[in-house]
Amino acid sequence: MRNFLKYIFFLFLFIPSLLIAQNKKKQTKKTKQEYGHGQGYLNKNKKRNDFDVFPLETKYRLGGWLFGIGPTYMLAYPGDKDEMVSNLTDTAGSSVILSNNYDALPRGRFGLMAELGWFHSFRRPRGVEYIDFGLSYKMLRGSKKFIQQNWINNVMLSETEIKQTFSDHFLSLHFNAVSQRHINGRLFITNALGVNFDYTLIPNRSGGLALSKNGGVTFPVQMPLQLHYKFGFGIRAKERLLIVPTLEMPIFNILAFTHIVSTLPYFNSRYRPMLISVRFMFIRKAKNDCPPVYNPAGVGPDGKSPKLKGVE
Repeated sequence: MRNFLKYIFFLFLFIPSLLIAQNKKKQTKKTKQEYGHGQGYLNKNKKRNDFDVFPLETKYRLGGWLFGIGPTYMLAYPGDKDEMVSNLTDTAGSSVILSNNYDALPRGRFGLMAELGWFHSFRRPRGVEYIDFGLSYKMLRGSKKFIQQNWINNVMLSETEIKQTFSDHFLSLHFNAVSQRHINGRLFITNALGVNFDYTLIPNRSGGLALSKNGGVTFPVQMPLQLHYKFGFGIRAKERLLIVPTLEMPIFNILAFTHIVSTLPYFNSRYRPMLISVRFMFIRKAKNDCPPVYNPAGVGPDGKSPKLKGVE
């Protein structure tokens, strides 16, 4: 599973980079042919709009709703293992070797997440193309198997296996500041830094107590606060619809503060939440409240002169 996630992460990075390289030369050539250089601010806006994800025309609003859904996966870090060996002598003077070893095998499991939020884009972005915030639900799941064996003179006397599982449900508030890199008029990649403040709705943990050299059982705090990184590869599917598959992972724990550790503790192992979602962003049309305007020449907006009563 770790190799599978590495493969997915590689695709998230490699495919956009390849598309950027292929389209950069083509996009530059097209821009020079159609718009030239030094044609003023209006042409610069027009040039940018052809390759901009959020249309710049005033008929569109800067803010809109977004909805996302997808799986979660708890990436488990390698478990601990240890062996204790004692050399003894029995009453007959024979050597006896006693050994006790244990092996902890943490595993990640898939869960589910869904989000509803609002985004706001900027007509003149300065590093941040848009911001978004909202409310999300996420389920984080994982397991751990603990195996303990007792041996005497290379003969196993006993074996104990304990399985521990968790399936926690969270309600989360999140905020993201997003920068974008346009590949062409329809494709783009996003990089975002954000924070998520989670509340543990339903903690669900089961399994016996298994101690190791890492200490006793620990779990996340009731309300974790984290700094996270989000990477996305987006598509402008329609004029007013953006579809953005994203990959999110925590990079720093604020509550509870764990120095440079950005994973979550479950039992006596650590797991990194990986959130893979598909976001749907809806661009709204602006209201047009302006009444029809006729110029002094008597020509209407349709290019025809309006007929007046009594005039043939």
